[in-house]
Amino acid sequence: MKPVDQITCPVCQTPLSDAARVCPDGGCGYRLPEGYVAGCREAPPLPIAAIGYSGHGKTHLLAAMVLTIRELTLRPWAEEATLEVLDDQTRAKLQDWIDHADNNQALPPTEFRPERPTPMILRVAGLFPPRTLLVYDVAGQSFHDMTKADQCLPALRDAQTVWFVLSPHDLERPPDEGETPSADRRSRDLMFLFGAYKTAMSKLEAKLEGRSAVVVVAKGDKLGDKAPDLRDYLDSDPLRAEAAESSERFSLKSCEEGLRQMSLKVEDYVGRVRDVRNLVGLLRKERIEVAFCVTSALGKDAVPGLQAGDASVDAPWARQRVLDPMIWTLLQEKQRSAAQVHLILDPGGEGGVGYPALGGRGLPELLWERLPRHQGLRTWMLGEAGAATAPGQPPPGQPLAKCRCRLLGPLLEPWSQAEPLGGRVVLVTNQLVLDLEDFRSGPWAKRLLLVTTSDRPEVREQWPQVKLIRTVEDLGEVTRFLSPGH
Repeated sequence: MKPVDQITCPVCQTPLSDAARVCPDGGCGYRLPEGYVAGCREAPPLPIAAIGYSGHGKTHLLAAMVLTIRELTLRPWAEEATLEVLDDQTRAKLQDWIDHADNNQALPPTEFRPERPTPMILRVAGLFPPRTLLVYDVAGQSFHDMTKADQCLPALRDAQTVWFVLSPHDLERPPDEGETPSADRRSRDLMFLFGAYKTAMSKLEAKLEGRSAVVVVAKGDKLGDKAPDLRDYLDSDPLRAEAAESSERFSLKSCEEGLRQMSLKVEDYVGRVRDVRNLVGLLRKERIEVAFCVTSALGKDAVPGLQAGDASVDAPWARQRVLDPMIWTLLQEKQRSAAQVHLILDPGGEGGVGYPALGGRGLPELLWERLPRHQGLRTWMLGEAGAATAPGQPPPGQPLAKCRCRLLGPLLEPWSQAEPLGGRVVLVTNQLVLDLEDFRSGPWAKRLLLVTTSDRPEVREQWPQVKLIRTVEDLGEVTRFLSPGH
């Protein structure tokens, strides 16, 4: 996983400098929207990567989501809500979606392109913390075998949450007339869809563990009487287009409990649908957290037109619960931040060179072997605001031999301002930390553990939660401190 503060090219994921206006040498040469990197510092990028087979409703879901956000900025209660288009490619695609929706037309299938896609780039604020949305709309053919997805959607590497968009109606329907069994199978077997994702991640040198997935039941209007609770949930969407005059305000907090309850019901329903149970099992086997939701973009079947690719519906787009996948993405990101583990090292040690040691091995190395890496474990150094490693990477074997002030403030103060509070901290030192006392009565009092091998009372007594390490077995206490519910 890339460092949390590293901005990358939205097309090829090459790291960008703060002054970058074009993707640099070694990248793709993509010309960035004006002020892209600086804007992403204030509104962090949120990749929206929807994967699924052709005909299962990915494009309509993405379009309905963006159109709903656009419409919400016009609600009477949303004075501070804004949606900004950052480039001409996004403007043209959004206008095309608006025209189709205004004319009650369905969108044509997304054309397959065997190259890296340029996402729609939009900046959203006022509905939730400001974000730069990177919306990737790729054809279902990109996932019909295991060799294309990494080329067609390299953003999978940076997308901590991926949407698996599936339509139970299309999974269970009889084959179309003239459809070959092999073609039919390619558009239905979710085991192969998972295989395409896993292979792409391997080729992109990205770990699966610790990521999230949202299983999106698309075309929820076709559920009929199979799942009345899900249909009632769709019909009660306070953000649906026909509720435009509603005074009910939108917030992530107000949505969270309803989303979690409905996720259990959707999971129960799709567990009885062809191949879905296996897909969920494969995701969880890789320690991917899975959430579930149900959506409806159009609300009715599209009727083919006279020209190829033309189709219409006999009513405006329904756009029911189409923000739920993105809300789940934000909630999973929030939960991941709350569970993150920060390992803060004192590079000086007792002799001013190297880490505290145990049995001839550095204490950071021993901790690394035991701490939960899937929680985004990341290493920092006392006295430095920048991270020493990216999430999931081992700590440096030995720190640089240079003098640093033993101060926690440059690290803890920015994390204290985050929502939610930025995870838990394991501080490894055999020395006094100059400002540790300042955090005794604050939010870190129960979220920071001091780990030391020093017998000096002044070291052990500078913090209420301290673990003196004498043997390797003592490291188990550190793991328990980081366990859920501690």
